[in-house]
Amino acid sequence: MKPLHLTILALWILTGTTATFASPSNIGPFIGAWQAVDPEDGSLQTLTISRNDDGTAHLLIHDTYFALCNGDRGLGHGTGLLSQAKTMSVSDYRLTCFSSGISKGGPTTLTLNRNGTLTRILAPPSPAMTYFRYSR
Repeated sequence: MKPLHLTILALWILTGTTATFASPSNIGPFIGAWQAVDPEDGSLQTLTISRNDDGTAHLLIHDTYFALCNGDRGLGHGTGLLSQAKTMSVSDYRLTCFSSGISKGGPTTLTLNRNGTLTRILAPPSPAMTYFRYSR
């Protein structure tokens, strides 16, 4: 009888422990290529989200016009962690301008909406952006 109790206890501990960690399958709905129109300047922004080996997400953002870069090219990137069922937090988001080397960072949040879009919220006063998936 004791071995059975130990087996049940071990299974309970393993099941309870592993369920609290984000697994790669949890970020599946975020994976893909997304596009949005920046409400501040009307530029086209592309957000690519891919899966890292550790279950986090890699975010890469291209824009046709980065205001921070005075219209020059730049690249935004960060690592996303699932914080709730349909919300991903990116604490290390950073935009870097290619020519000037200017770099600015701050947290951002991505939320999956019921209609299949993705909302990205930056720190105020930046407005929220709504992305539409165009590729998986």
